[in-house]
Formats: sequence, structure tokens, C-alpha cells
Amino acid sequence: MSLALLTPALAQLAFPKFQKVREADFQQDWQREYPEADAVVLHDYGEIAFDLQSKVRIRYIVHQRLMILHEEGMKYAQARIPIPIEQNRKLKIAKIEAATYRLNPAGKVMKANVEKRDMREVQAGDNNWNLEFKFPLAQVGSILEYTYTYYTDEIRHTSRWQFQRDIPVVLSELHTFFPQNFRYFQLSTGDISSVTIEKERYQQPVATDYFFSRNNRSTFGREAYGNTRNITASGIHTIYVAEYMPPYELEPHIQAIRDYIPAVQFRLSGKGRSFKGEGKGRSPFVRSLFAGKTEESSGMLGLPQVPQQVPGYQWMKIPGTSARQQKRDWESIVRELLRHPDLGRQIDRYEELANRANRMARRQREDEKKAHAIFEHVRRRMQWNGVYSLYADKLDQAYETKTGSGAAINLILLNMLRGAGLNAYPVAIRTRNEGRIFHLLPGTDYFNHLIVAVQLPDRIAMLDALSEVTAFGTLPENDLNEIGLLIDKDEWGWMQINPRDIFSRTCTSFNLDESGTLSGTVEVIHTEFSAAVERARWLDDSISQEEYINLFVLSGLEDKHISDYRFRNLEATDEPFIINCNFSTSAFVEKVDNYLFVRPMTTRTISENPFPPAKRNFPISFPAPTRDYYLLGMKIPEGYEVAQMPSPLFVRLGKEGGQFMYNTFLDGEYLFITSAIYLAQTYFASEAYDDLTRFFEFVVDKHAEDIVLKRTEQ
Repeated sequence: MSLALLTPALAQLAFPKFQKVREADFQQDWQREYPEADAVVLHDYGEIAFDLQSKVRIRYIVHQRLMILHEEGMKYAQARIPIPIEQNRKLKIAKIEAATYRLNPAGKVMKANVEKRDMREVQAGDNNWNLEFKFPLAQVGSILEYTYTYYTDEIRHTSRWQFQRDIPVVLSELHTFFPQNFRYFQLSTGDISSVTIEKERYQQPVATDYFFSRNNRSTFGREAYGNTRNITASGIHTIYVAEYMPPYELEPHIQAIRDYIPAVQFRLSGKGRSFKGEGKGRSPFVRSLFAGKTEESSGMLGLPQVPQQVPGYQWMKIPGTSARQQKRDWESIVRELLRHPDLGRQIDRYEELANRANRMARRQREDEKKAHAIFEHVRRRMQWNGVYSLYADKLDQAYETKTGSGAAINLILLNMLRGAGLNAYPVAIRTRNEGRIFHLLPGTDYFNHLIVAVQLPDRIAMLDALSEVTAFGTLPENDLNEIGLLIDKDEWGWMQINPRDIFSRTCTSFNLDESGTLSGTVEVIHTEFSAAVERARWLDDSISQEEYINLFVLSGLEDKHISDYRFRNLEATDEPFIINCNFSTSAFVEKVDNYLFVRPMTTRTISENPFPPAKRNFPISFPAPTRDYYLLGMKIPEGYEVAQMPSPLFVRLGKEGGQFMYNTFLDGEYLFITSAIYLAQTYFASEAYDDLTRFFEFVVDKHAEDIVLKRTEQ
């Protein structure tokens, strides 16, 4: 099939031209316009058009012009252009140009090109690659410019275009050229009310081959026989323009900023049915998350909302041919993944892995012990290379070399669990740092990681063998992104990824002498998910063990002397992680005449509101519910009695958001205080920020209250 490139000749549009920087471009005083900005994007241009010359594919053009305003902005002189990844394969950037512009002493524009030999591909830590290069002769006041083009066979969805960045954007525009009968649904994130959208029709001569299969039906993209003729193709040119976009501000407790930046993406769509998530399987653990809910209620996950008629079929039409209908719902996505050579076809094909697992399983009677033994074996043997991935192959080689991507390690785990006779399934997920899954528009591009669900007699255990610090059945923090798609020919469907609580308990026992010195022992107990977080901190080479004690055990305790500390169960990941520490301090006691003023919340205190009063732009997201329990037992010194102590308090956060309980009571010569903070929700809309602020104001005020002891003997 041979079709001409659809490039409309729209004379009224001024597309940006590379290397057309003039002296006047340096005259605008952007430093005064944006005094706090390190740099400013002058023009951000994107183009999405179809290339139909030899096969159906999409052409992308990206063009950016940027000016450095301050010395801190010199970091932008090191360019990092993301290399597109398509089904675990790097795409080739077909054309790229880059240059630095600056004024010489005579006020004329100087240009320094970036040479191709100075560009290199660098892996960005996970399944991402960057094309990196430096802009030569860059300095404050320089204009940096680059443009590049690439092509992709993936036409079911387009790349994402965002209008806002971490620095001001003077002009951001996106042009899309979609041929007639290529029906795309616009998926938007963030607030795009400031983006103007205009549409116009274009026409273009196209040379097309008519292909016919043996049954005389029109084909699309596969070999057949036919003839060529010229026709006139038409389509819709859409222009998106955003001007003077301020930089976005990072706020604490944001899951992924990309979910809230104004951006658009397009998915091939058409008529069809929506998918509610209901699998066909017999297993009781595959259940619809959205049964009985309409598409408009998808806001429960904080996701964008879409119209009631959600496309379940894709429609495509080559000019001069009949339309081709392609079913595209989650059931077809599952079938596609099962047929993929680097996912579904990697299951149940490694006999040696299955035999090894079978030998390990013979030593255990219970299914949970079998699964636990195999999980520990894979986790301790395999070294993760830092790359998240949905696909992997050559699992036997990865097993022998003891290193692999996330998908390779968990596919090894999956094969061994199944080899031991257990019901185990792959679950495709999107990691937290990549943002939420928009479940109402099907696609494989959402997913960037693979975990395993194994069916046990009393529960379903979700496993990820990448982490060396998580317990069996506890997922790493970056996996906790609400939902995952279980992949199986019979028992497929959405699974909710329910995180365990972040639970910690602190028990402190004090003795107080007449001089005002507190001495005692603190024990901090972390379980399950909290234990994994703290084990990772403890093993972090960037901080010493004593620094860990100061930062995470005795935080807020001033002028302290640590006499001893120890920890338990560092490697026993299924057990609580426990830290004990002996210390003394006089900073929390003030002696005035016959009174001692004692601050009982010596550790685990919240002295500042983590959600100070302010305008909140983005929702608040936590990886898991949080429980923090503090118990103090203090012996009252001889010759003193309690004159005043904090009153009990109970505060509820909304209906089910959480609660704070604080209580004090006397038992003979001992005074006890308990503080319990529980955040039940993991997601709070920005409108709930004021409620969180007021909630933690109660916590801060109560943690600051003193106990007053009065001397009874002279």
C-alpha cells in the first residue's frame, strides 16, 4: 500500500521555522516579566499527523525554543529529550536539529549548532531512555532551540502533549491532522479551560493502492493485490493554543503531577459498549470495581470524567476503501497481552524453572508455604536492574545471570509458582509515579509493570519480587496505584490493590528525677508496609545508623544523650521491624519554683502542621492508610504530685477520613498518655485540604501541652 504523506497546505498558519532567531527575539525583557523563573519557554510546538506512504503510521514533530534568564537556568543547557518507547522497543528519532543563539558584542545573532556526534542515548533508570546533549556556548540570556521528528506504528493512541511546565511557557500549541473516518477521542487531564481550540477542514491529494483479499473484502495493512489511483483525502485540523502559562508548583503528597497538568492525548475510538470491568472467570477474587456505577461516578478515584457513551470499538478508514472495524475493549486487551510473545507466551514454557519449583514445593505441604518459599527464592536470587517493564523474554537466561527487569523477575516468579501447582496469574499495573489508569478507555499503554497474584486457601496474595525489604503479600510503595488488570483467558478482570496500613507503634518509658532529667527507653515497632519502608531507610547507605535514630526514632528530641540502640528482624521481613533505644534529656522539662513543667510528647511528636493553611491546587494522595500510635509511661518522682495534665480529646476527620485520639490517666505513681492518629483514606480532594489542616491543628496543639507536677514536700 502506498499513500502520500498527508501534509495540509494551510497558508494562513505560521508554523515555527528552525534557525530563524532574530535580534528582536532578544529584546523582550523576560527577566522582568518572570523575575523568579530560571528560564522561560518562548514557543512549545507539537504536530501529530498521519504518514500513509508505505504503511499506516503517525508522524510527530516537536519544536521548542527556550531562553535562559538566570544562572540557575543553565541546567536547561543540558537537554534531555525522551526517546519514545513502543512495546518495550525504542523508536528512532528520524530527524533532530539543535542550536544555541546569543548576541555578539555588535548586537548580531551568533549561532552554535549541536553536532550529531555529541548526542547520546542514556537510560533514565526505568524503562525510559533520553537523548542527551549540551548546548554549546550557552550562557544567561541565550536562546536554546531544538526540533525533532519521529514516526510510530502505534495509531491506537497518540503521545501526550502538556501545555504547562515547571517554568513559564509563553506559547504552547499543538496541531493535530486526523484524516476523515479516523475517529479519535480526546482525553484531557488538568484544567484546560485556558486552552483555545479551533478546528478546520483540510484536503490533500493522495495516491492510494486498493487492496483486496481472497474473499474480495478490503484489507488494511496486510499484503494483497490491487492497483493504484489518485483521490482527494480530507480530514480535520485541530489547533490547541495556550498562552502565558505559569509554572506548575509541586505540592507535598502528590501521587503524580502529570495527572493534574493541563494536557491532551487522543485514543482511536468509535461506536461500542463500555467495559465495566467484569471478568468471565469462575474465580471469586476477580470482581468488577465499578459494578453498578456509571461512567460519571469515576470521580471516586479522582479520574477525569468522560461522556456516558464510552467507545468500545475503533474505526479506521483509508481513503478510497471501506471502513475497518476493530473491537477494542478490555477483553480484547487481555487477549492481545496473552498473545504477546514477551508476556502471555512467556508463561508455562520454561520446563527447568517449573521442575526446580516442583522440587522446592515437595518439601512443603501447605500452599502458602510453597508460595512463600518460591517467593523468597526468586527475591533473594534475582537482582533487579532498575527497569520497570510489562514485557520480557529469555527468562532462563535472566535466571542464570541472576539479574533482570521487573517483568523478567516476576515472570520467573509466575512460572515457578505455576510449576509448583499453584494458581498464579500476571497482573498488569501502572506504577504510582506514572499516574492513574483511565480505565474507561482501554489500552495497553497504561501499564509499565507486571506483578503476580497467587490464589491461597484463605486469600489472594499480591507479590512483587523486586524489593528485598517487603514481606510476603506486601507490595512496594510504587506498586500501590489502586487497580491492576489480571490477565488470563478465563479469569481476567480488574483487581483492586488494597494496601496494608502504614502502622507504627511507639512505647516510651521515662523516669524523671528532681533535677528535671528524663531518662528511659523508647521502642518503635513497625509492621507490614511500615516495616518495609523503615527497613529501606535503615539500609540506605546515605545515612548512618545514628542519623537514622536521630531522624526517625528520636525525632524532635533535643539535647539528648543516646547510650545504646539496637534493632531486630532486619532480614526477617515477615516479622515486625523493631528499634530499641536508651537515652536521656533535660530539654523537655522546665523547673519553676516548686513546679516541674514536662512536655510528655518527647518522640513521635508533631510540632508543625504538615498541611499548613494555604491554597491547595492538587489532591492529596498517600500510598496507604496511616496508623501512628504513641504510648508514654512516666514514673512521677517522689515528693511530687500531678497538678495539671492534658484533657482527653477525640477528633474525627470527615465521615470516614480518619480520627485522632488523645488520652491521659493516672495509675498509682505512673502517668500514662496515649496518642493515636489514623488516616483511613488514601485520597483527599483539594477541597478537603482545609479539613486536613484543621485536623492536624488539633494534633499539634495537643502534642504541645505540658504536664504540671507540684512539689508536695519541702
